[in-house]
Amino acid sequence: MKEIVIYDANIFIDVIDMEIIKALREADYRIYTTSLVTNEIIRTEQKAVLSGLQISIYRYDSIEQYADLYAFKDSVHPKKNLSDSDFSVLKLALDMSVPLYTSDAKLRSVARINGVEVHGSLGLVIELNKAGLLSCEEAKEAILRLQKANTRIAEKVYEEALDALK
Repeated sequence: MKEIVIYDANIFIDVIDMEIIKALREADYRIYTTSLVTNEIIRTEQKAVLSGLQISIYRYDSIEQYADLYAFKDSVHPKKNLSDSDFSVLKLALDMSVPLYTSDAKLRSVARINGVEVHGSLGLVIELNKAGLLSCEEAKEAILRLQKANTRIAEKVYEEALDALK
């Protein structure tokens, strides 16, 4: 089994936009996230697509769990106006000593400062390509689909991802 990975909501949405859900299902990954993240996915079609993935969800359903999260939140530096769901996956990544997959620039920055390995949506495409689960052509098409759907990512980042494909 490949290293355990943690995603936040924007990665799940990017996976859907890139149409790489089948490759992700075939990958030998364990995917962990939190209920605070899955609660952010509200569109029915997105929920339906993700339901086919093997996702282990750490549920926040008690006062003690929220108290623990807020104590963690108080200990993290710098805060950078992260949401509770951002802090929840950062905490999970730290607790499990695994990489965090997120496209959120603020979360990526805080995660790196706190010693967490971080990757984004494009990094996931590159990994699936290197694992032979996406051909070079499929990976390029996925990146181009994301480029149309997600204009927040800099053009240079897209170019670097295309250059990294096998």
